[in-house]
Amino acid sequence: MTRPLSMDEANILAHVVEDPTAWWAHCQARFRGDPEAALAAKLGTHKAAHDTAAAMPGYMTRAEDEAARVRRQAPKAPTYRQLRAAAYAAELGREPGRMNALGDSLDAMLKQFYQLRLGGTPLIREMDDLLGKVLAIKARIPKPE
Repeated sequence: MTRPLSMDEANILAHVVEDPTAWWAHCQARFRGDPEAALAAKLGTHKAAHDTAAAMPGYMTRAEDEAARVRRQAPKAPTYRQLRAAAYAAELGREPGRMNALGDSLDAMLKQFYQLRLGGTPLIREMDDLLGKVLAIKARIPKPE
């Protein structure tokens, strides 16, 4: 006849095994000796360590600790910024796969705004200022032929 673990027994076992109920069921079903003696020995071995650890802030059972370890080791999902940066690099640049995609895209937009300015279209002040700065940099550092 099997008996359930007491709350105290389950708590002490949870300090050293991931599933105290499964451990106890296995012990009662498969252990060739006296399962109660095996349980008493295990509890006696680990009670002091359990009591000390359980009194500490942030105590976790063996199963909780293992789950936390797995979560810490799990690869983090890339953020949308990382995913976009990779897609920009792969799809927008003149040389796909190179990290010049944003620069190439910005350059194309600024060329279009420059054409609008040359055609007499008024630009908002912020764009006109940005375009002026970019043109000054390009004049100061020309592209090699």
